[in-house]
Amino acid sequence: MPLESATTISELYSNYPLGGDVVSQGDDHLRLLKAVLKSQFPGALGAGLAAPVNVSEVEFGYLVGVTSSIQDQFGVINTKLGELNAPTGTRLAFHQASPPTGWTQDITVTDSMLRVVSGAGGATGGIDSPINFTTEHYHTTGDHQLTIAEMPSHRHEIIMTTLNPGSTAPFNGSSGIDTEHTEMEGGDGAHNHGDTNSTGATVEFKYHDMIICAKE
Repeated sequence: MPLESATTISELYSNYPLGGDVVSQGDDHLRLLKAVLKSQFPGALGAGLAAPVNVSEVEFGYLVGVTSSIQDQFGVINTKLGELNAPTGTRLAFHQASPPTGWTQDITVTDSMLRVVSGAGGATGGIDSPINFTTEHYHTTGDHQLTIAEMPSHRHEIIMTTLNPGSTAPFNGSSGIDTEHTEMEGGDGAHNHGDTNSTGATVEFKYHDMIICAKE
């Protein structure tokens, strides 16, 4: 059987050499195996691995699916992480107990709500805590008696009937009826009803504690 030709391990034929092959071809088979192994595992200098590869079969499997240099891929990842790295002074809100590494908590910000705006951010406002406060779920007003000045301007009609002399019966003619008015009263002024100071329940908004931190 002639000597096989191969440059990769997959091209080696496992049944060669045959039992009846010439013994003198044995060295040719050995040289072929060496050449293929050095070609498939060239090492850094291209002459074959200079040190043992101390990895397990499972660890070899980690390379499945790799399409380019792992070191090059690490370089791309490092570049992306660098792009995500916030500049010094950047402020963010974190939903955790303490700042992450490289961040410092701003303890001047406390007990405040977050407001989303369409304009420039970074401003603050208000003085009352939004977390716990007492407010009125119901409200009643006190009694208030209007003064003349608070009444709408108005007058009253007075209808007078002329009676026949010496009679208690009303006069039947139209000329016996006369209409008069009182003087105008009322100043159209404003008024209020006052507050009874009724109290309600304490409102407790549901919230998540956030911390504001600045990049160091």
